[in-house]
Order: sequence, then structure tokens, then C-alpha cells
Amino acid sequence: MAELQLSPSQLAAYQDCPRRYLATQGQRETTAAMSLGAAVHEALFHWHQRGGFGMLGQEALLALLADHWRREGYADRSAEAASYHRGQASLRAYYAAGPGPGVPIAHEAYRRCTVQLHGHRLQLRGRFDRVDLLPGIAGPSPGAGGRIAVVDYKVSRIEPPLARQLALSPAIFAYYLLARAHYPHYAEVRVTVLYLRPEGVVRREIAYPPAVAARAREWLADVVGGLIEGEMQPRSGAFCVRCRVQDSCPTGHCPTLTLGLEGGSYGPTKVC
Repeated sequence: MAELQLSPSQLAAYQDCPRRYLATQGQRETTAAMSLGAAVHEALFHWHQRGGFGMLGQEALLALLADHWRREGYADRSAEAASYHRGQASLRAYYAAGPGPGVPIAHEAYRRCTVQLHGHRLQLRGRFDRVDLLPGIAGPSPGAGGRIAVVDYKVSRIEPPLARQLALSPAIFAYYLLARAHYPHYAEVRVTVLYLRPEGVVRREIAYPPAVAARAREWLADVVGGLIEGEMQPRSGAFCVRCRVQDSCPTGHCPTLTLGLEGGSYGPTKVC
């Protein structure tokens, strides 16, 4: 039985383009996009840890961005300044969108689980940016009959896919599997993706009724099978325009920013 250890981000990279996935494995180079994303995530984490919407205002959130700003990966000061302003605009949009329907119960939660897929064993590991308790009917014990959402923040220039497209993304489904394994007593587990765009937050709610979960599991099995078989042919797509290996890629870069189904330390291991 073949065994792999993967994170949602690795699954997303392979689904976007196997060559991109292969090129980024083991690399420690920090890109501008990585620096921006890390700074925004850290600002949101510390803001929520200190009380979030109930205790702090927008200026506190922006101050945390400055405190956790990272300067690696930028070509020059001008590029860094533009990225910083984008980060500020994204956090202003987050604050303006308000707290949403759920009550946060965890932040930066690291999890593992084991999944059996067509004779293969997949060790999933990942981090939930936030876990929200959603409105629902309370059960006889904590969590029983309730609903939760694992929240993933995205700081990206890519046009946000529709929820039905995201439901078939192996990366998003991996978050669902991790959540279902670690919150088994809840009646419903869903994934919420928040695209933090300067012009406003785009929210995507992804639920997994049995038929959708079965299809998503097949997509995940196909990706895992490709990795095990060593299928590393390049694939043109939306991410080509900012791929670090496009200059040496035989496919070349694709300038069209459209998105179909592409891209689209841990806790104890559980089996899901």
C-alpha cells in the first residue's frame, strides 16, 4: 500500500500544475505573495486572539499588519509598498464585512488525519485559519447536533471560483476531511473560504452532502494516484502568469486569468 503525506496547499499546487508542484517541493525561497499572505494571516490571528470584532477596531487590525509585516520576496521598495497597501485594503474590507454568522471557537488550529483512497494511504496535515460555531440546534452533548465551519483566508488576485467548483477541489475537500475527523460529533461540517480582496470580501460556503462528498473523494483519489504514479506533466492554467518556473516550462505561460476547477507542527492523527 502506497502512502503519502500531503497538505491542502500541496494538493492545490499539484492540481494546478504537476510541474509547479514538483518545482516548489523543498524550496525555501519566499515570494512576495507568500510574504503578503503570511502577514495578513498573522494580523488576523493576533487580532482575533485579542478580542476581534467585539473588542478591537479597524486601526488595531492595521497596526498588527505593520507589526507582522515581512519584507522578503519583493523586487524593490515600490513593489513592497504596493503590496503593503493591498494588505491594508484587504484588511479594511475584512473589517467592513463584519463578523459573519458564526462564533469563532479556534484559530490557527493544526490537524492531521489519515484517509484510505483506493488502496492508498494518505496522511493529511493542515491548518484551519479559524473554526466557527454556526447557528443551529443544540444537541444533548457539546457539539451534538450543531454545525461548524472551518474558515480559510485567501489573499489572491485570482477571480474567486464558485462554491460548486470549490467543492470538487482536492485542497478544499482535504480541509473538510480534516474537520470531519476532528469534530465528529457535529451534525454538519462545512468549509468557508474568504477571499480578502481590496474591493471587498467574497465569501464561499462549501457544504458536502453525500453525493458531492463522493465526487470530491474521487477527484482527491485521482490526484493522489497521479502523485504516486509520478505524473508530472505541466498543465496550463490561471497560475501560469505568476509561476516561478514558467521561463523553463515547455507549455509556456498562459496570460488569461480564468479559473475553472484548478486550485482551485500538527495535532494528533485521526482516521477519517
